[in-house]
Amino acid sequence: MRFLLPILIGTLLVILWWTNPEDEQFTSFLVDEVVTIVGDLGEDAGRATGGALGFLTERLGRAAGEAAGTVAGRAASQEFERSNYGIASTYTLDLNGRASGGEWTFLGVAGQFVPIKEPENLETLVRGILSGR
Repeated sequence: MRFLLPILIGTLLVILWWTNPEDEQFTSFLVDEVVTIVGDLGEDAGRATGGALGFLTERLGRAAGEAAGTVAGRAASQEFERSNYGIASTYTLDLNGRASGGEWTFLGVAGQFVPIKEPENLETLVRGILSGR
């Protein structure tokens, strides 16, 4: 009975080590995140036109936003910094270069990504990536 707790803790650590996400998984996750953000921006822009064609412009805006988001996400995914701690990793993406306040940080653990730090002006920074800064 007294060996049960160390065995359970050891098993948990091995599972966390085994499922620690790799760079490719984060790249895919980041592209999906940027596609969602930019798709929402495109849909909002389409919705703002309103009128009888509002529904159509929403959908076209989302599609254009998702296409642009895919390109921007792939570009941004080349710029992240990974810190590997064995059972978990942190991924930091600096969206505004050397200026402060643009760090977007995620914790990668058990095959999942959890945002730790998000810039206040995330949508503005993503728009900057789209425009090529």
